[in-house]
Amino acid sequence: QVINIEVVHGRQIDYRPPPRDEKKIAERLRNVKTFLLEHTVRMKSDPSTSPSWFSFTPNVLGKPVQFREDSKNKNSGGGFGAVDIYYSAGLFKLASDEAFI
Repeated sequence: QVINIEVVHGRQIDYRPPPRDEKKIAERLRNVKTFLLEHTVRMKSDPSTSPSWFSFTPNVLGKPVQFREDSKNKNSGGGFGAVDIYYSAGLFKLASDEAFI
């Protein structure tokens, strides 16, 4: 399959994606699996290394904090965020007949 892409000022190029490689697809699926596990069931639950706006009480969100204010906190967990946005997060425990949609 060829994809026609307009680059600049009407100039176009034809791009042919590389053939699908089963090993590469398997690697990407493993990466997705690892990401999901590390951000759900394997997530560390250490309040001393988490942002102040993260709640470890199931089904309760943490108090919203502007990232700019919390980024100065050495125990905030680090990372990047939009400095003008307020963040809040928490853990959820769902019953066997409940789901997030």
